[in-house]
Amino acid sequence: MVTKTSKPATEKDLKTNEDAEIQRDSDWTPPWVHVQIDGVAARAFIGNDGAWSEVIRIEFDERPPEGMPNPFRTKYFHIRVPGRLCWGHDGAEHDVQLSLDSPLS
Repeated sequence: MVTKTSKPATEKDLKTNEDAEIQRDSDWTPPWVHVQIDGVAARAFIGNDGAWSEVIRIEFDERPPEGMPNPFRTKYFHIRVPGRLCWGHDGAEHDVQLSLDSPLS
């Protein structure tokens, strides 16, 4: 669902900054960005959460869209077109919108 308070997300919108990753310790909390995935409210970020590779992590506030677990985490993803998350080896796709009226945490 696209509203006046949302815009198509890009990888840059969801990426952690280097300072956030440097300060990570055992109590580290991801720098979540509020989004909507196929219209479902969620929190997401792209960065290194302790893995060897950059990953995308998503936690849903409600039941996730068809085909997505909650929480969701993968290193096999890209957002080549703003607002279109592609992931996995089978090319699953979902709409991803920034929620502009939600505070960032």
